[in-house]
Amino acid sequence: MVKRGIRAFLVFCFMLCAVGGAVAAVLPKKGDIAVLVYGPDPQHVAIADAMIVDELVNHGYHVVDEARIQKIRAAAARAKADQLAMQGNFGAIMKISAGYKASATLVAKVRADIPRLNRAKLYTGTASVTITAVTSGGTRLGGKTNNMEDGKKGVGYTQGEAMRKAIAAAVQEAIAQIF
Repeated sequence: MVKRGIRAFLVFCFMLCAVGGAVAAVLPKKGDIAVLVYGPDPQHVAIADAMIVDELVNHGYHVVDEARIQKIRAAAARAKADQLAMQGNFGAIMKISAGYKASATLVAKVRADIPRLNRAKLYTGTASVTITAVTSGGTRLGGKTNNMEDGKKGVGYTQGEAMRKAIAAAVQEAIAQIF
């Protein structure tokens, strides 16, 4: 009886791993992945953008080059679709994706609070990241650290270090949900 229970548990774990592998396959390995990162602070956006691109490249994806993104972003900034994409609007992301000619587009929104000095005389920062990935075929994936109350924390000797660590932790959690 116990052996059946263990066997059933192992089968369940295997099925769970198989489903997890199927989710990872949804983000296409062929073609370019466009990455658009938005947020209220340009420094936070730059940190999150670099970390997301690094994670994608480390997982074997090819990312649309920055010059092409800047060119299309400049044109899209004048359009309402860009504003809607920042809010995670599926139709707007699909419209912008067509402009990038990418196999998938990742739209990330990053928010980080100003790190505060704690009792140990170290700075503690909190960050949240929401990522919506849309493939050219219309499949939508999402990853997030829910909100600032549940956001990821980072501790450092300076405000900048704490902020970078918090954003890095939030990006890693959100991108892990996509993979």
